[in-house]
Amino acid sequence: MRLPVVKRANKTTFEIVYVDLADVFYTFVEGGVLRYQTEAGVFAQISTLDEQERFLAENGFERIERGFIAQPAKATFYDDELSVLHFGEVHQAPVALSRKKVLKKRSA
Repeated sequence: MRLPVVKRANKTTFEIVYVDLADVFYTFVEGGVLRYQTEAGVFAQISTLDEQERFLAENGFERIERGFIAQPAKATFYDDELSVLHFGEVHQAPVALSRKKVLKKRSA
């Protein structure tokens, strides 16, 4: 089984890589983040929205608001007046004004 993990070059630079569980020596918590020790080094569990956004982007997800990452292809309706993306009749997510243009182009 392969896990998506974070490989950090420094505090601001990172990439999402995959680690095979068979290569993990042990796991530990450091700074509130679960980490995996392998022969190749230490990797962190995805724990921030920026990390999650980078991981999910390859599967069609986009950040639509400061704290929301959504899969626009799954949306059933975009309410331009309320700036809300609807997923069926029950679920909805807010859309930042800066993202409205992108969603409007896509739904046109």
